[in-house]
Amino acid sequence: MFYDCYTALCQARGISRSRAAQEMGLSNSTVTKWKNTGATPSGETLARVSAYFGVPVGELLGEAVPSVQEGMLFLPADTWIRLVLWMLIGLDVYACYGVKHSKLEHNVKRRKGLTILNMTGIALSVLSVITGLWHQQTVGWEEDKTLLAISFVFAFTHCAFYMVRIWKQTSEKKK
Repeated sequence: MFYDCYTALCQARGISRSRAAQEMGLSNSTVTKWKNTGATPSGETLARVSAYFGVPVGELLGEAVPSVQEGMLFLPADTWIRLVLWMLIGLDVYACYGVKHSKLEHNVKRRKGLTILNMTGIALSVLSVITGLWHQQTVGWEEDKTLLAISFVFAFTHCAFYMVRIWKQTSEKKK
């Protein structure tokens, strides 16, 4: 019940229910209504209470609100594939465009961090293969293998791309 949650939040803050209501611009009769009828406030009032106490609206309504990490942990495998592939694409944009046009370390032949950038690209390529295999395992090996193929193509082309970049960097070092 909303009123019980409201009361617990007030107690945790060490303030009275009426003072909290007053600070939020609500009347005491509103709080009494929550208590006597078990009513849940409107969306606007819920948002006000949520902001005041710094808790999610779902928590005010007694819903279990998972943390971001818990929410991400249980995402479907195909969502993880999309995440990894978009991360690879973002890294490509940075590696091909951002590094060349950056004002940081301008006119420096050997920039700091390029090895880490290339190793991250290889790691994401490996992660692409792993998520592709994981997805196929969860849907079944008899099912459509489109995402598996896409993740493998992305992985192998990107792995080659970043390995060539590393090879060029090491050959430049020797010169």
